[in-house]
Amino acid sequence: MKKLMFFIVSLMFILVLTSCNELSDKEIVKNLAENITLKEEGKIVDKDFELPRTATYDKYASEIDWDSSNDNLITIIDNATSTTANIKRTNEDKIVSLEAEVEYKDESFTKTFLVVVAGLYENPDEDTPGGTEKPDDNNPSEEKPGDIDNPSQTLTPAEIADDLLNKINVTNAPIELSFVLPNKIACEGYEATLLWLSNSKAINLLYTDVATIAEVNRDITDVDVILTCNLSYDDILLTKNFTVKVLRKQEIIDEEVFTAIKNKMNEELTIPSYVDSDFSLPAAITVDGEVGTLTYECDSSSILDFTLNNDIYDCKFKIPDFKQTITIVVTLNYKNLTEDYEFTVSTDSIRDYIDIAVVNRLDRGPSYQQSTSFDVDGTTYTKGDLLPMWEALEDK
Repeated sequence: MKKLMFFIVSLMFILVLTSCNELSDKEIVKNLAENITLKEEGKIVDKDFELPRTATYDKYASEIDWDSSNDNLITIIDNATSTTANIKRTNEDKIVSLEAEVEYKDESFTKTFLVVVAGLYENPDEDTPGGTEKPDDNNPSEEKPGDIDNPSQTLTPAEIADDLLNKINVTNAPIELSFVLPNKIACEGYEATLLWLSNSKAINLLYTDVATIAEVNRDITDVDVILTCNLSYDDILLTKNFTVKVLRKQEIIDEEVFTAIKNKMNEELTIPSYVDSDFSLPAAITVDGEVGTLTYECDSSSILDFTLNNDIYDCKFKIPDFKQTITIVVTLNYKNLTEDYEFTVSTDSIRDYIDIAVVNRLDRGPSYQQSTSFDVDGTTYTKGDLLPMWEALEDK
């Protein structure tokens, strides 16, 4: 009996350990993605290359679905036996994100790889990546004492290093996407090596043999990042700082623009609280070139109908038989952001226009006498008309 109990307890312990070691579907798909490798990651590529088609982890496997962030630079071509990254070079180095998505049951996970598509350089012997200024040999005004572009001058190593450093350029425009920094700079036969440093996680530097990839990580606020370039020439080390503004996340910018559009809409959009005739409403609100579109809907289209006419909605009002309270829903759209607003509106009625007097006639019973002339729905009511109540109620 003791042996049986020991066996049962041991079996339960093993089952508990086994269940603890089982991975969830989310963990499995994540491990599948993390196992994907790409030898071109972080490198400059100038020709087509093959992409892996299957991700494996332990006993699990999944097909890989590849996507390019820029089809004009790298196009993903699938065929029966292989998946190819087709390269299209431009006049400068460009970073492209390649996303590898795997699925397992109802879960999916994406892993991103950064590669640099090599630019088409004017000088085939010069393989320096983008980020340096090409000297203008046809502009004599650029020549100055100690300028390496002037071959007639004899320069000291310090002057050469200083001139090379001055030729390094980093954009001062706000940054949204990752970009490439050169690992060396060469001019007129002189060459120096460059080492880049960043003071913020908003720009993470990935070092490769041929270039440094500045991987941009946008946050909820704009960030000024200092990129320090350390230039080494001969035994001389020079340093130069560049300030780069990394823009806040696009969804934060969109929210800010959406808020500005909403504020302007609240100032400019007027929905009447009482309707007795046709009117018009704007189809869009614009703030600094950003456009938010407006749509309108009424819970009683038989009373109020909206028709878009260029940039204006024509609001056609049909007078109801009795006073009504209707609801107009205004929908503001900007990119993927949407917000609804409800307005309660009172309406006029036919009876507001028909001025009647009650006359008690013995031969016809209580009657309506029309005191003013009025046309509605093709029927003309003439001043002085006298109608039995039942007839007036039916017609009017």
